Amino acid sequence: VKRLNDDEKTTKNKREAPRVPTKPRISPQSPFGSLS
Repeated sequence: VKRLNDDEKTTKNKREAPRVPTKPRISPQSPFGSLS
């Protein structure tokens, strides 16, 4: 289970990382915007 979580977190981090700095306006639209 830990391996799946790590893989999922890595994939999400790679997808979120480029989106957050590139388009900060998406933060409020994305569900992760609140966490960020």
